[in-house]
Amino acid sequence: MKVAIFTETYLPYINGVVTHVRLLKEGLEILGHEVLIVTADPTVKHHRIENGILRCPAHSFKKIYGYGVASPLSSTRLRYLIKFKPDIIHIHNEFGVGFFGLQSASILSIPLVYTIHTMYDDYLHYIGPSGMTNVLNKTMQFYLKRFTNNACAIIGPSAKVEEFCNRHHLKVKVFIIRNCPDLKAFNPLNKQVDAVNELRAKLELSPENKVLITISRIAQEKSMDVLINYFMKCFSKDPEYRMIMVGDGPALDSLKDQARLLDLERKVLFTGAVPNTEVPNYCHLTDLFVSASLSEMYSISMLEALAASVPAVIRRDVINNGQIDEGVNGFIFDDEVDFEKEIRDYFLLSEQEKQKLKASTIASVSSYGSKELAGEVLNVYEKAKKEYAIRHPSKIRARIGSMILRRK
Repeated sequence: MKVAIFTETYLPYINGVVTHVRLLKEGLEILGHEVLIVTADPTVKHHRIENGILRCPAHSFKKIYGYGVASPLSSTRLRYLIKFKPDIIHIHNEFGVGFFGLQSASILSIPLVYTIHTMYDDYLHYIGPSGMTNVLNKTMQFYLKRFTNNACAIIGPSAKVEEFCNRHHLKVKVFIIRNCPDLKAFNPLNKQVDAVNELRAKLELSPENKVLITISRIAQEKSMDVLINYFMKCFSKDPEYRMIMVGDGPALDSLKDQARLLDLERKVLFTGAVPNTEVPNYCHLTDLFVSASLSEMYSISMLEALAASVPAVIRRDVINNGQIDEGVNGFIFDDEVDFEKEIRDYFLLSEQEKQKLKASTIASVSSYGSKELAGEVLNVYEKAKKEYAIRHPSKIRARIGSMILRRK
């Protein structure tokens, strides 16, 4: 099968969608399928295809982490796509590149699959002031219906997608396919000991330090200010505790100011953006992964930590219930009291108990990697093809007739 995957961002940029798409591409290719990634890239001036990636010229949108926004119209891009001859178009975002994918599926008469990765309610503040929330919500609903109504299958990484669609009156069936981590890169057996030790020295971490880490876009919707406040109230008087915040984003300066005003500059460490290849090193030097975000679908950063045998301590998110199996691969907190208790209880465990928890943590994700992800998505592709045949029988007949004539 030939699959064209449309994503607004791709490597070298790093975020959850990029990681998901990269692993899906890897898994599909392992299973013998051909993949074309179509993405916006503000660093290129002309469409360019290499290594199965079609990079499209785009304007940098600094408000959204500097990512590129490409035009939804391009005859050049369409010619590349026609030459590839995809069997399925799979959209992972809804902006310039995603809208082009939507149009292309219609033009080429092939099934469209749409993965919803984002709770857009949490991102409306990037678009307009809070007073326009109702208008923006209605606009968002109208826009997303263009995608959901034309897709033959909708995928979401958690039940949160179903709740999101119901809340915004998007009457669709959602196939839940959870995210997966890069099992090989994060496996402790592949730990780069020298690189991890160098990183420890750079961060001025001693063997006595108890290290918490969060890896994310540094943004308002990620509630990292909550983590800093909880850390200050619970651990500011404990000299051995450190919290590392890995990532970049529009809230970085305000969070640094928050840490400075709370006199936490030496205890809450900000790394800024780090290369994708270095993220495992950060996981391998930490004790616990922490997150207070309620905007996650199924956090890939958390899954990466689990794959590195690092238990997670996350804020309760009722709709995403089941992300963590308490006592097996992590713990859940409701407030600062829980936050402190779960973290202190972990460090009170014996070394043997910690190793047992680490073993069950990595085991909780080790059987679901890129190949398994691709296998589940392929099942949805087959369902989408059947749904397309039901919706558009005349187009299927026309395509089959065209194939027969070409063979003659």
